[in-house]
Amino acid sequence: MEPEGELRVGVIGVGNMGGALVRGILARGLTSGQNVIVSDLDEKKVAELVDDLGVRSASDSSEVMDFADLVVLAAKPQAFPNLLASIATRFRPEQTIMSIAAGVTTASIESSLG
Repeated sequence: MEPEGELRVGVIGVGNMGGALVRGILARGLTSGQNVIVSDLDEKKVAELVDDLGVRSASDSSEVMDFADLVVLAAKPQAFPNLLASIATRFRPEQTIMSIAAGVTTASIESSLG
């Protein structure tokens, strides 16, 4: 059960940067672990965050999109064309999408998501 009104955060890609971002969000009390969902191709990285921080795990990026109000795209830049194609149909206009990938422009994200 999620506390009423808490921000629901999704992070796609929890390598060094994405994982640090999740840890920072929780350390600062911006939301609770039950309101954070993570996905990554490396299941060990996801399991570590679930075990250490009590976050939710997603089986894929679509599950992250369905859950989160704020979605952080922390995948490697070369993965973005496939990633954006896989989440485009799940994007909701009320969602905020944030990318921390170098070289991926806001315009390219906007055009992919519609």
